[in-house]
Amino acid sequence: MPTNIFFENLNKEEIIQILRMFEAREEKLQHQIEKLKKKIHAQKETDLTPQEKEQLMKFLQLVPLMDPQELKKESRAFLDIISAAWQDEVLLSNMQRRIQNLQKVKEEILKTDITFQSFGKKNCPHRFVETDTGLKCICCGHSTDEYQLSIHESLYLVEAAKMQGILIRHACIKEIPFLENLAYEQKILKAEDQDKISAKQYEKELIVAREQDLRKVKTPYLNTKESVRFFKKIESEKKEIEETIKTLQAQALVDDEVKRNYDRLLEEKNLALEECLVATYEIYILMGYSVEELYYEEQKEENKYAVVKAYHNLSRKQFQKESGYFKSKARIESFTCMTANPEINQMILDLRRK
Repeated sequence: MPTNIFFENLNKEEIIQILRMFEAREEKLQHQIEKLKKKIHAQKETDLTPQEKEQLMKFLQLVPLMDPQELKKESRAFLDIISAAWQDEVLLSNMQRRIQNLQKVKEEILKTDITFQSFGKKNCPHRFVETDTGLKCICCGHSTDEYQLSIHESLYLVEAAKMQGILIRHACIKEIPFLENLAYEQKILKAEDQDKISAKQYEKELIVAREQDLRKVKTPYLNTKESVRFFKKIESEKKEIEETIKTLQAQALVDDEVKRNYDRLLEEKNLALEECLVATYEIYILMGYSVEELYYEEQKEENKYAVVKAYHNLSRKQFQKESGYFKSKARIESFTCMTANPEINQMILDLRRK
């Protein structure tokens, strides 16, 4: 696929050439600065009077604000009293200012001359995670790997995304499923405001999820009395469903209409039993049990699925409001249910795609 969609404002080769030229200059200046710093460090301290030192320090503070000609003119006044070390300090300050100027121009190019408007899905706000080979958008799922990019082009796209504030920093590849699920939920809740959800907000949510995974003992949101009440309710519903299944099995032997609809009716009841199992894990999570521990303790796939669904339910604010588990809005606001576990989050993504 054509790669010039990222470089619409200028010729792609020109932009790459300019950026590489700036980097070469910056690298050269950095090398000179390091050599100069070592030289200054090795030189003896200058024998200036306190008044001369004060005057010189004021001059050095003005150096970044001067243009080269003004700097040359003003520095002549100090040549007689400035030691070699101090002269090198002035030169060092001037070099550092030149690097800052180069970086500002480079940043401006990355912000304005590299664009993601024609990339991926149309009108997608794009929030990126850096991969081994480029970028992946957690909102539309498209990746820069879909394009034939050079190493330099890929690196500049990453830098551009960072400068434009659309790169989710410090996120790793295995955390993409968590972020994709988060983006999906945000899209449902705030479809018209999805472009206002910044990369920094995604970063904060990711940090919370990581902290939740590290915390072995979590704050319980249901006390023992409340938990027992919910467990009893679940057991009562489960027994009622099991009795209904037994009744259906008996009726199917003698009733033709029940026999014709038996498979559909049985599936409905089995789904209801699954929901009882999911609700059981919801209670465990609300009691402070770790989602990861519950998931890996189970051997049966149906139980693992129930844990994942329980986690998915409790991670959504809408479910929290309608569940009946929380007595007040304040308790909902204080509750957080997140895991950055890639296996669990990938399972949720796979279930959505079915």
